[in-house]
Amino acid sequence: MKDELDDAASSSSAQLRPDCAESEDQAMPAEWVEIEEPRTKDRMFANLTTGECAWEPPPGVPVKRMKENQWWELFDTKSKRFYYYNATTMTTVWQKPNNCDIIPLAKLQLLKENTEMDFYSQSRGSKVSSETQTSPSRLRKRLEDLQLGDSRPSVSVDALDDEGVFAQEIGPESGVITKKPSQYSHSNPSTLPSSNIYSNFDLCSELSTSPMSSMGTVRPPVPQCFPSPSSSHTMPSARGRSTSSSSEQRQFSSVARAEHDLHNTSFQSGIGNGDVPVDSWTKESIKQPLSKNLDKNSKKDAVALFKLVQMYMGDRKAKSSADKIAVSICEQALHKAELGDELFAQLTKQLTENERTESLRKGWELLAITLSFVSPKSEEAKQSLLSFVEMHSDALLDTPEVAVSQFAQQCLKRLQRGAPASGARPKPTMELVQESRIHIFSPPQFSASIDELMDLQADRWPGRQVPWIETTLIDLIVASGGPTTEGLFRVPADPEQLQTARLRLDRWLLPVVRDAHVPAALLKMWLRQLPTPLIPDSIYQRCLSVCDQPEECLKTVELLPASHKMVLAKLLWLLQVLSREENVRHTKMDVSNLAMVMAPNILRCGSEDPNVIFLNTRKEMTFLKTLISHCDCSHMSSVV
Repeated sequence: MKDELDDAASSSSAQLRPDCAESEDQAMPAEWVEIEEPRTKDRMFANLTTGECAWEPPPGVPVKRMKENQWWELFDTKSKRFYYYNATTMTTVWQKPNNCDIIPLAKLQLLKENTEMDFYSQSRGSKVSSETQTSPSRLRKRLEDLQLGDSRPSVSVDALDDEGVFAQEIGPESGVITKKPSQYSHSNPSTLPSSNIYSNFDLCSELSTSPMSSMGTVRPPVPQCFPSPSSSHTMPSARGRSTSSSSEQRQFSSVARAEHDLHNTSFQSGIGNGDVPVDSWTKESIKQPLSKNLDKNSKKDAVALFKLVQMYMGDRKAKSSADKIAVSICEQALHKAELGDELFAQLTKQLTENERTESLRKGWELLAITLSFVSPKSEEAKQSLLSFVEMHSDALLDTPEVAVSQFAQQCLKRLQRGAPASGARPKPTMELVQESRIHIFSPPQFSASIDELMDLQADRWPGRQVPWIETTLIDLIVASGGPTTEGLFRVPADPEQLQTARLRLDRWLLPVVRDAHVPAALLKMWLRQLPTPLIPDSIYQRCLSVCDQPEECLKTVELLPASHKMVLAKLLWLLQVLSREENVRHTKMDVSNLAMVMAPNILRCGSEDPNVIFLNTRKEMTFLKTLISHCDCSHMSSVV
């Protein structure tokens, strides 16, 4: 059969040639970055991996030069939030900027504390001892201290967001990033002397938003100034991380607390009983929902929902199993969309300042499971949850007891993936809940993007050019007699065999298959469950408009991402084999039938209008039929 395909390849005038391998970038990642000290405008260099600071980087190492789109990521211990500073424009913002270079200076502090074996004690404002100085011959200096805050006098609530902050000086001569005491009185914290404009990180930048006057003000799009920390942050060393490190980690990374304390988001509402903490874990019941604008019945449901959350997390006694409770929670959130936002608010609350290890682990597990079935309804709830999850995605902030970052990273993927294009979510069942739990630490083959699959298999098979699951399913179809099986891709497979084979594939195990309908059905399922269609939405309409023009179809395919192009080429090779006359005699599936059953799995119509769907279905089928008939993919027979 291969000889026939090779002969066809030599006689074909139109051949689909995807990029079989991406060009290898031999350049090393730039661990050194160039930054500018805001007061003196001196340029210096920092190593994001080791925490070293120097006037000049070591010779021969890649350096990411300072650009206008460079932002520093800093941490405010008062609001428990990260914020971002642009040294070029002297601008500060709360929201993480997009399409720019983020320099995680706050992370350098944690990195230094976790790796440094010796610590130097020094009083505030004092000079670094001579032992920490680096000789001119070495050039590189260690970031001995990265103090982002210190204790300060209390100030009024009304002036909280307008008060001045301690300046932070960066100096390679001492190899440190240190804090400078305030040069002005706290008697009038809303006013900054003009002489301090370059010595304070807030820089008194002109903002279009009006100053915040009280705690009840809605969160501004950019901070008026960098909120000054309430106390110094000394992160634990790798040698002495105990229960105290858990508390510090939670304090360091709790974005939910900041959202509630400062900005009165939708997650902060009517719990006014005084017995239940508004924004952190509690063992007590709630008397009012956390979300606003719930009707009377929904308020009762929200209170009952919170008890179920406590049961799953082990904070309340339960008679049912954890899986049954999870199914019940997801069903309620799906039944009433507004309860979905309430559920995420409750989980955020219970995961904040939770000192119970098992409760914390089960809470993150429940959040990940929930996101497999439920998406936030409002954009505000989505952004709040997104910020909370992102804050916990850094492995450097994990405690020894719970690897929160692994849960958070999986939650982030599920949250960003959102609802399917069709809008249909799978109904929660015991089996799907168990599967969702397994996939937290063992990412699935199904429902993962093509690029994610390529990354997952890179360590196992670095030379592979197409996803392992696609080549495995194609090999199983051929090995189990697919080319001679009647109704291949049309006849449904046995559900039990289908589920068993899928579970093994998700674990990178080769299933035992005797019925070709099983791998055929799984191949369609895999294509259908790709988060991004094999033919992306961006070129969907073009595919339909040129569906019966072979040359234009080939040009359209060239617009696909390289990984998608490889997957499509491998699939077309299989369909071309099956459409040969000697195989059609057995399968009763000619090129038209194959195109009809496979087109909906690689092209997805976004319209819900039945007439549009009907017309597009015919064009989708024609497009795939044209590719099968005119694109020679015989070279893909040996590509894995």
